[in-house]
Amino acid sequence: MWLGAQGNPIELRQVGGTYGRMFMGWSDSPEYVRRMSEARRTIRAVPPVEAQERVRGGALLLDVREAEEFARGHITGAVQVSASALPLRAAGILPHRHASVVLYSSSGHRSALAAHALQTLGYTQVVSIDGGIKAWQLGRPLPDPSRAAR
Repeated sequence: MWLGAQGNPIELRQVGGTYGRMFMGWSDSPEYVRRMSEARRTIRAVPPVEAQERVRGGALLLDVREAEEFARGHITGAVQVSASALPLRAAGILPHRHASVVLYSSSGHRSALAAHALQTLGYTQVVSIDGGIKAWQLGRPLPDPSRAAR
């Protein structure tokens, strides 16, 4: 049992289940649209330049895309954990609830929802890269994963 941002008890399976279903293909549903609007109102989305500064300052960089997406290319230094698994794995990944964390996904939608989920769990220094990895890549090509394996 975790305490949410307001000190209310939250069961992890409740959070994981709610957010887990969100990432499983119902992005066109009214419920998804409502939750995305709520997430966008409550999280902080930062431009790639600010995200890079935060990472240089010690923030943990989390790629919340699926493992297959991560394998095709990711930001150097990122740790991969899917958005749907993040609420359940947060305690094992994040050192404390005041840790500085930068999240990204493909276009910023999943990372916004994941940031909202972390805030619900009481994490206070969470941001999402506005526009996701697509925005990060503008002017910054990702390392070629086939060359990194050599």
